[in-house]
Formats: sequence, structure tokens, C-alpha cells
Amino acid sequence: MWTYVDAIGWLNSLNNFEKSRRFDTDPTNWQVGELLNGLGVDKSTFEMIHITGTNGKGSVATLCAKVLTLLGRRVGVFKSPHVNSFSERISIDGISLDDEVFASETLLVREMAEHLGLSLTWFEALTAIAYSAFFAEGVEVAVIEVGIGGTFDATNVFDAEVAVITSVGHDHLELIGPTLIDVARDKSGIIKEGSAAIVGLVDDPIFEVIQMRKSSSMSRFGVDISLQGRSAALGGQVIDFRTRRSYFSDVFLSAYGLHQAVNAVIAVSAVEELERKSVSPEVVNEACSSFYMPGRIEVASKEPVVVLDGAHNREAVEALTSVVKEDFGGFARYVAVISTLEQKQSAQILEVLSEAFDYFVLTTTNLEASTSVETLVEIARFSGYKFGVAENIPAALEEAVAFAGSDGFVAVTGSFRGLADARYYLEN
Repeated sequence: MWTYVDAIGWLNSLNNFEKSRRFDTDPTNWQVGELLNGLGVDKSTFEMIHITGTNGKGSVATLCAKVLTLLGRRVGVFKSPHVNSFSERISIDGISLDDEVFASETLLVREMAEHLGLSLTWFEALTAIAYSAFFAEGVEVAVIEVGIGGTFDATNVFDAEVAVITSVGHDHLELIGPTLIDVARDKSGIIKEGSAAIVGLVDDPIFEVIQMRKSSSMSRFGVDISLQGRSAALGGQVIDFRTRRSYFSDVFLSAYGLHQAVNAVIAVSAVEELERKSVSPEVVNEACSSFYMPGRIEVASKEPVVVLDGAHNREAVEALTSVVKEDFGGFARYVAVISTLEQKQSAQILEVLSEAFDYFVLTTTNLEASTSVETLVEIARFSGYKFGVAENIPAALEEAVAFAGSDGFVAVTGSFRGLADARYYLEN
């Protein structure tokens, strides 16, 4: 009998960019399209919100799903990466896909791939499993987060009713660059003629590229939708904002930072475009006040204060640094535990973090593509940062907590990979 363990074992035998940070072949989506066609997955049975962007995809997807669930829709969510467990990636109505369902869908995908002579990557297989499960389980709306880019991403096999571009930044330039214009062009590939497009906070040249895509409508943050006001609050912030269809005031969002306020505006706008009507203030308030995303400026401990954040590129680290300055002032010492996967951006990550942190503890993860401690040390020493070194995340966190003391502040950041290890250490 094919089990969940068998399914994970087969997936782990496939080429996985998240582990190696390299593609054996250029990314394509035709294999997933062929496979889903062979499985008989019919897109007409569900609507879709498709989300891409350098940062913010996961937060927007989570909040979209929350609002839709409160509206009574049956919602499937496919997102990445996971922070605590693999099961976070595929869920229906807020519940991770059942192990038996996951196993059976994986077996179907594997057998169809073999029948069609396809050589799938790990992400292609997982994408097909998600779509097949959503179809089989009668999902009404699929909220789909792009892996990398847009045009050739494995998820880009169906036309979405709503296409969202949260941001355009410097991640994966070697794959979809080399310029931000190239990145914007690639990400805009999820916008189809029938799509209502939602575009986040981007510069004019970037928007001009995105605007070249034909769509049924296009809402730009700061023009058609906007944040009208925000103020700090215990456990988050209070925001006022408008969409094309509504105005919302005094909404408590249980997340920190301007970037999360922008994400909330984008998410509510996306749902309203899908529903083609305003969403009630009661639903928006309930969704925003109960918003939770692991590993996004997540307060994991209060004595001392330890925050977990998966910021792994310049733009995300800038957002984290801004939040630390705005919402976590007054601590005696600020210490960052840092592990990175993108060596090309490691120097930039350290540079930005140095604006808010007094001391770094440099470490690594067990991923093949994790930046070595030696490389991080070389960067830190050259730049004159104060730092210590640890062989793994638990040891680094222990050193950071000791250095920070009871009146200090600690952040674990630089990659999502280290967050699960940090949480396990804190809980045990």
C-alpha cells in the first residue's frame, strides 16, 4: 500500500531547487500542464487567485484564504516554503491536506508522469499534487503561490480570475533577471486577458512593463487601492485603507510593519475582485485580527524577546529592519542570528541588518546550498561588524540569548531554513 512516507520518499528523490538552489534544466511548465490534462483536472470547476512577487506572497495568500473562508467559500491554498512542517504547503479550508489524500494524489501523479514519460522536478510534482487534490476535493477557490518568477513557473498552467504581483525585487536575478525590468516581465506572465490584476508597491518603470499585459482590469497600489493610515498597536497595527470597491477604517492587523499593511490591502482587493463585490467590514476585521504567518516577524519568545523572520533578500531584510526600529525600540542590545542560502546577497543582508543590530551570531544550516560560516565571517570581518560564530542554529540562538540578556532583543533571520530549528530550541 502506498503511504505518506512512500510519497515523501518519492518526492525527495526528485531534483529540488529549494535544496540545491540550482536547476538541472531551464524552468518550464509544460510538463505540469500535460500531467494535469492526463489526470483530467478541470479548471472550470474552481476559481483561482494566482500570486507572485519577490516578497509578500505567503502573507497575501494566507489573508486571501482567510477572507474567502469567512465568506463561506471552500478554499485550497498552495504555498511555499514551509516553516514548521511540510504539510503547511497544501491545505483546504485551513487544514493541511490529509496524509492519505496526499499519498493517493502523489501516487496518481507519479504513475501519470511515468505513463507520459515525464521527468518531473520536486516542485513540478508538488504543484501537480496540489491542483489534482483541489480538483478531487471540490475546492471552489484555489489560492496559488508562484514558486519563482511567473511566466515559466510550474504553477502557471491555468488562467487565473485574479493575478497578483505583490512586489518586484532583486531575488533570483540569475534566473529571471538580470534586470528588474526582466523580473517584472517574467512575473507579469501570470496575468491573462481575463484576469483582474492587482499590483503592489512598484516603481513607474516596473509598472509600465506589467501594464503591457492585457487584463480585464488592473489595480495599482497607491493609485487605485491605497493605505490611508496606520498606527502602532499591541500585537500589530491599526490600519485604514481603500480598495476599488470599499473603504475600511480602524482595522486591527495582527502583524507588524508597513509591508504587512500593504499586503493586507492587496489581499482584500484581490478577494473583492474575485467576488466582484465589496467585502463586509466585519469579515475584513475578523480576517485581519486573526492573521498569523509563521516566520514573518513572529514573536516566538518574550523572555527574552526572540523574533523569527525568514527575510532572505535585501527588500525583505529592509522590511525587518524597519519594523525593529519602529516597533521594537528600547532594548539594551540587539542581536541577529544569521544563516543565508543566497551567497550573492549575504553581504547585502548583513549590511542592512547592521543598521538595527549591534551583534551578529553567524551560522549555517544543513542545506547543500547554505552559505558557509567561513564566507559569512569573511564578509563580517571585512565590514567591521561585531560577531560570533556557531556551528548550527540552536547553538547560535543559545549564544545570542546569552549575549542579549534579559533586556535584549534577538532575531533569527537570513533564511526560512533555520526557523524550524530555532523554534524547536525555544520550545524544548
